[in-house]
Amino acid sequence: MSIAIDAREIGLDETGPGVYTRELTRRLADCRPDISFHLFFATRPAEGSIPRAHNLIPHVLGRPGGRKIGNLIFEQQLLPAALATHYCDLLWSPAFVLPVLKRTAHVVTVHDLIPILFAGEYSLARRLVYNPLLRLTSRRANRVVTVSDSSAEDIRRLLGVEASRVRVIPNGVDATFCPIRPREATHASSLFERIGVRGRYALSSAGLLPRKNAHRVVHAFARLARELPDDAPDTLVFTGNPMAAGGDTYWTSLVRDAETVGIADRICFSGHLSRADLRLLYAFAEWSIYVSLYEGFGLPLVEAMACACPVITSNRSSMPEVAGGAALVVDPESVDAIGSAMKLMTLDETLRAELRQGGLRRSRVFSWDEGAARLMDVFDEIVGTARQEEPMREAA
Repeated sequence: MSIAIDAREIGLDETGPGVYTRELTRRLADCRPDISFHLFFATRPAEGSIPRAHNLIPHVLGRPGGRKIGNLIFEQQLLPAALATHYCDLLWSPAFVLPVLKRTAHVVTVHDLIPILFAGEYSLARRLVYNPLLRLTSRRANRVVTVSDSSAEDIRRLLGVEASRVRVIPNGVDATFCPIRPREATHASSLFERIGVRGRYALSSAGLLPRKNAHRVVHAFARLARELPDDAPDTLVFTGNPMAAGGDTYWTSLVRDAETVGIADRICFSGHLSRADLRLLYAFAEWSIYVSLYEGFGLPLVEAMACACPVITSNRSSMPEVAGGAALVVDPESVDAIGSAMKLMTLDETLRAELRQGGLRRSRVFSWDEGAARLMDVFDEIVGTARQEEPMREAA
């Protein structure tokens, strides 16, 4: 058997589909050394970003034009042409969309329905091209894989995909994210100095887009600072690149909000961080907050729990499902509710200790190894069915 993988996200993105593709690809190769996995890249990936295994075979197809139009050409022209040359039993796309031209069996991972539910976060051109492609290729795929029961329900409801063709395989958590060791405190001090963290701090690693709800977090933290001037964390840290995905406008509005409510000097924007640095931030935080309005899974939620960081999260979409009772859950549209959760988390040391231990236990449920094994079961199911049907077609 040979499997084709749309690997263009590997090495490009340390969040979402990039992490997902890299981690599962590495483990697919390990769990099935008898299978050849052909990795198709749009551009040559950075040195060291490709998982190394004898059965991982890279192909660089190119991506003409800018990234957006180049991605479309890659997936709809170059990838189908490559599959005509490098025959594979199945194509897996880990990033929402498949080629319309179907040369082989197809599996697609649809992580969430953000492109449809929060279409305003995307350009008009993307909405006009990719949303129809998402609907079309999901309906034509042999199987649609997703990462939570919440997303599975959205896929059935909004894309019209039959429940029998949807498989839920949760994300894993990188081994980098684990509790801190005492000797690492000096590394943390260096990081804090570099990014401007002062004193005790709370952490938001959701990102800097309107859907991530940072503006309500700012207002709730201001309320906490007013009500508990001696107990509230000294700093609220936001991770992520403020300029990503056009987020500079939103970032500017956050800064303005922080100035208006009088806590501009207590807000820190760290910018993009390595996984090792992010682990240090989780591990030494008083608590973390992840109150997005919608997530297909919410990987930072699990990463925080794996570092024994107590978490406040949303009661929406996948987040209660992923938290599994190991986080404080709130209405993300209520500043009062978010502020009350912050206050409870700040004052109740017993609660924080319970959530640290509960979060650690919950995070161990999520395994990339198990995810790869379950994904391989999906591949085996589809290829096995196709091979059984082939003699019947020939006989007919």
